[in-house]
Amino acid sequence: MPRFYVDLPITLDANMELPDNVVRHMNVLRLHISDSVILFNGDGCDYTAVLTELTKRCAKVSIHKGEKLGNESHLKITLLPSLIASDKFDLVIQKAVELGVSEIIPVISQYTQRLSNDKINSRMEHWRKIIIAACEQSARATIPHLSEPILFSDALLAVNTDRKYILSPHHERQRVLAESKISSAAVLIGPEGGFSLAEVEKAREHGFATLQLGTRILRAETAAICAVSLLQSYFGDIGIIQN
Repeated sequence: MPRFYVDLPITLDANMELPDNVVRHMNVLRLHISDSVILFNGDGCDYTAVLTELTKRCAKVSIHKGEKLGNESHLKITLLPSLIASDKFDLVIQKAVELGVSEIIPVISQYTQRLSNDKINSRMEHWRKIIIAACEQSARATIPHLSEPILFSDALLAVNTDRKYILSPHHERQRVLAESKISSAAVLIGPEGGFSLAEVEKAREHGFATLQLGTRILRAETAAICAVSLLQSYFGDIGIIQN
């Protein structure tokens, strides 16, 4: 059943007109009157609706049922990825949302590709669209929070979680994830050039443990996806489900 995000209040047994972007999407999918669709607005619920009107410029639905979803991870992950090339950063955001992160805070570290101030707003809007699309695809009804890019020094102060990690393949005193019950975790991912020694030491001073993902050097986008997957596997809700 097609699933759409709407940035509007949704009320059971009510009729509502859908925003233009959803109307366009429905027309692309060649939906018809009386077709059933699923709507969500980030409140944690999916709403089943039936199309009562659909033209090229207007779509209306009748809301029939609401269901609270239970597919959010009990582990609240804050991902702090350093800015990298646009297409690769888009991939990080998309996959992080699919894997269940709760918050994404883009980071400006020593070796990041910088964004000019006039581009930040457009990139934020672009990233929000990626988050929405990933939620639509992965059946998440809660929208992860996206912060504006912040400096590395500010990122160290921005999180207060049970565990805090910084990926650092080039430094000593690596730690291994220990299996125990935690409710939240944060992980800092470096850019293409990695973190500087000074940045790693500063992160340690702020309670971040260094973490290495195996014996090979991973690209920044691969490291982000791998780190979130491992955190969910050790402490969250990712694993093999056998019928």
